[in-house]
Order: sequence, then C-alpha cells, then structure tokens
Amino acid sequence: MITSKTCELAIRALILIAQDTTNEPVRISKLHEDLEIGFSFMTKILQPLTQAGILNSYKGAKGGILLNRNPEEIRVKDVVLAIDGEHLFTRCALGFPKCGDPNTCEFHEKWEPLRDQLTETFEQTSIAELSRNT
Repeated sequence: MITSKTCELAIRALILIAQDTTNEPVRISKLHEDLEIGFSFMTKILQPLTQAGILNSYKGAKGGILLNRNPEEIRVKDVVLAIDGEHLFTRCALGFPKCGDPNTCEFHEKWEPLRDQLTETFEQTSIAELSRNT
C-alpha cells in the first residue's frame, strides 16, 4: 500500500474491532496477537486513533477499545490523516517542497489526477465496508 506500515496496521485493527460483535471493549492483547505485532507497538498505533476521536479507550479489568463512531462513518481517509498526516493528499510525490502552481515538477501532471482519485477513494471507503469484505 502507499501508506505507512503503521497506517496499514491501524486500518486492519479497526476492521477487527468493527467485526467484533460482543459490544464489549476489544482487548489490546487480542489485537496484537491477531495482527502478530508487539503489544507496545499495538498501543502506539491505537493512541493517535483515540486522539482523533475514532476510538474510545477503557481501562480496568474489562478495559480495551471500542469504536467511537459507527464504522460506516469512519473513512479510510480519517485513519490515514490520524496516522500519516495529510502529506499523501497534499504534497509532491517526489517530495519537492515548492512543487505546485505555478512551479510544478515534471511528475506533477501525472501524479495530481492519481492523488485526487486516491483521495476520493479513501474518502468514499468506510471501515464498515472493509470489515464486510475481509
């Protein structure tokens, strides 16, 4: 994928949470086992999602995490913004800091329509949709 590995794991974690039908907070230990990553890394991935209002975190014996919104309302773009920031949707694909109107790089005309299509796809795709098809 064109997002970071952390973002990919965040999306996969949200899919697992959306698929859980117990209506109980999902244990972080379950997620880190299912995704086969370290517990500390799993908690690091979940923190920005909580800060962005995508997840709620609960402490204690029955603690864990739950979606803060209906999975139909959580867009892949929301996750990318929370984990990777807006760069995928705004910056030059080659990383030139001053690329843009009127000074575009040679790749800009090829990248801009792809970037716009990618942005639209991420805006239109919900976690609920991914959880049904995974």
